[in-house]
Amino acid sequence: MLVGRDDLLAEIGSGLVTGPRDIRYTSLFMGVRGSGKTVAVTELEDRAASDGWVILSLDASSKGILERIQDELGALPERYPELDLGKLGGEMTVERTKGVDIGGFKGGVAETVSLSRGRAMGLRWQLTYLAEQAQRRDTSVLLTVDELHAIDREEGRRLSNDLQHITRRRSELPLAFLGAGLSEMKYTLLQDKKMTFFRRCEQYDMPPLTEADVAKGLLHPIQDFGGEITDDALRLAVENIGTLPYKLQLVGHTAWTIADAPERVIDARAVNKAVELAQKSFDEKVSEPAFYDLSDSERRFLKGLADLGWAGKVADIAVRSGQNVETARGIGRRLTISGYLQNDSGIVRLTELVPKRIITQELGESLEGADESQPISVTPMPSDPSPSSKGTDRCRKWMPRKQAYCILVAGHSGRCRSQ
Repeated sequence: MLVGRDDLLAEIGSGLVTGPRDIRYTSLFMGVRGSGKTVAVTELEDRAASDGWVILSLDASSKGILERIQDELGALPERYPELDLGKLGGEMTVERTKGVDIGGFKGGVAETVSLSRGRAMGLRWQLTYLAEQAQRRDTSVLLTVDELHAIDREEGRRLSNDLQHITRRRSELPLAFLGAGLSEMKYTLLQDKKMTFFRRCEQYDMPPLTEADVAKGLLHPIQDFGGEITDDALRLAVENIGTLPYKLQLVGHTAWTIADAPERVIDARAVNKAVELAQKSFDEKVSEPAFYDLSDSERRFLKGLADLGWAGKVADIAVRSGQNVETARGIGRRLTISGYLQNDSGIVRLTELVPKRIITQELGESLEGADESQPISVTPMPSDPSPSSKGTDRCRKWMPRKQAYCILVAGHSGRCRSQ
């Protein structure tokens, strides 16, 4: 079941129903890993589909999203035969002749290329045509893009320009958009002035779960499927889950399995073991990747925070990390926006996204119980840039396929590079 998302889903749903002139008709979900962005988007897709909307569901985690959108568009005539989308499918033949000169003999070679009619007309035309056909049948189109923070910069600009053109020039067309990505988009993608469409989308941060949400998200599914959980076990689970839906899902599922529910009651022993196993999975799938996304300067900032006993003012962190105060303020602001830190009345602390043990593990055991009066020696990370790059802040975004960090300068444009 979904918990803690009723208000958010009702807000976006109201905007979709109102129509193209509502500011919520084009919206972005932003939050840390495990905050439920994808689930929220999927839920809205399902609700729209049940109302007869045309759904185009994509993700931007790898390059080629423009081609994938066109592939999806080409498949729509079969999925929605009632909308008369024939121009998006079918084949057309394009013939080209290439000149050749071999040993003084000149001639030509005909090359035949098959393209879908829609693809030949371009993505902007395809989306406009689809929205027009939907409008004629009194329905709407919902385009969703998950992992938007990872979109290729040039592809993102092209998609933004096409959507901006359609929604600005043809503001009555029923083409809605929902994007979802990490909160870091606020200082990366949304700072790109060539992505006007994304910049003007209504922005929503994924709200943290309350203890009441967590208790409800555990208790109701357990009872609905004939299970039972003791009061002590429920209290223990709520105390250890925190505010992220993904951890709620992990602990609930694991406790159910360990206890052999519904045949047996879920007790404190089962929950204790579930919390331990779920935390390991959460570290591997959420916390460690989030740490690998940090740049050198951001890791130095966290080193300074550790040196202060994991809580302190930005000015003091700057001193400990060897950074000037303005640089440290900018880093602290980015890390807070991205969900790594929380700022309570000027005092900076870690959130549950990347806990102390991960930072200790990755930056070196010397961080554990560090002497506040002594600077911390940081163990170099694998795949560090070459010695010639020292003194320059590097991007260092982790690239799983390359199994290496990006060596380009922090804030670079375009794709990351390992060499």
